[in-house]
This record gives sequence, C-alpha cells and structure tokens, in this order.
Amino acid sequence: MGRTGTRNLKPRRQDLRHHRQTLRTEIIPGKAIRTQRDNLAEFAKLLEVFGAVPIDAIRPQNVRTYLDLPGQTTKIRANRERAQLSHLFKQAWAWGYTDAPNPCAGIKGHKETGRDRYIEDDEFKAVWEKRHYTLQNAMDLALLTGQRPADVLKLTRADIRDSALHLKQDKTGKKLAIEITRELANVIDRITSRPAKIKGT
Repeated sequence: MGRTGTRNLKPRRQDLRHHRQTLRTEIIPGKAIRTQRDNLAEFAKLLEVFGAVPIDAIRPQNVRTYLDLPGQTTKIRANRERAQLSHLFKQAWAWGYTDAPNPCAGIKGHKETGRDRYIEDDEFKAVWEKRHYTLQNAMDLALLTGQRPADVLKLTRADIRDSALHLKQDKTGKKLAIEITRELANVIDRITSRPAKIKGT
C-alpha cells in the first residue's frame, strides 16, 4: 500500500504532538537552515499550549487567545507561530486527520511594521573604523551588493568569476550574479590582494 493510503488508515483526532515528525519530514526540508530552526522553535512554543489538544478541538477563539497571551511570546513571534499552526492544520486536513475548518482562518495577527531605519554614513564609518579588516570587508560587500550579511559571509574567492560576484541567497535559494564594477571592484581588489588564509595556521 502506498504512503498516502497508509496515512488514510491513521486514527483521527490526533493531537499536535503527533505532527512533530510531519514538520520535520514534510514541511521544513528544503528551507534555509535558519528558517528550519525558527520553524522548530515555533512548533515547540505551540506544543506548550496545544500539545495535548486534539487538532479537531482547536477553535478560532483558542488561536486568538494564544496570540494575546501576555509573556508567552513576542507579538511578531506569535504571528509566526500562528502561521505555523495554520500550515500544520492544512497538512492534517489534506491527509485526512481532520475535517474541521482551519481555526486560524480569519484570525488576524498582530500588526507588523517593517524595519526601515536607515544607517547614516557617519554611523557606518564609526563602526567600520573600529573593526577588524575581515568585518570591514563584510560590511563593504553587504553595502555594495545589497545582500544579507549571512550570504556575504559565505563568499569565497571561487565566487568571483566572469567579472561577476556569484552567490546563492540562503533565505530564498535564489542565485545571483552581481556585476563587479567601480566601488565593488575596488573592495574586491582590496580583499583579494591579501594572501589567502591557510587552514591550520
């Protein structure tokens, strides 16, 4: 019997704890490592409240109460945990564990505002001047390429080819080739002019 058919034979009204393996094998594989860690942390928080509750018994008012629990979690993190619960419920519904409506549907999360503070040139310079040259390089690369620090820190000399800087974004999986011109070319020349570090020295 196929895998899907086996799922259909599993008992209904499982609680959230039974879906821990579903999360690990069906939902988070293929995501960035940081996102996987976040998803597992979100699930752990959900288990503290809903762990022993049959998924059929979770109601919209329970989700609303969870979002508003004082001290349970930050508002932004609570939004992520609600999204995680909704995703798990959709999977449970698709696999026949429940035919109840998604309790997260129609429940709005907390309002979020983007992080839009602009770092002024003098602030950037003040930090840059007091840091090791390796961090100075990372700061310059992040500034000139517009990429996340985690992606910049993974770059090696092998990523410089065909007059472009090649990288793969951890969060999106997107591959980019950034043309090396002007200021970026100067920074890369500065970086590559230093002898390559030899492991073990």
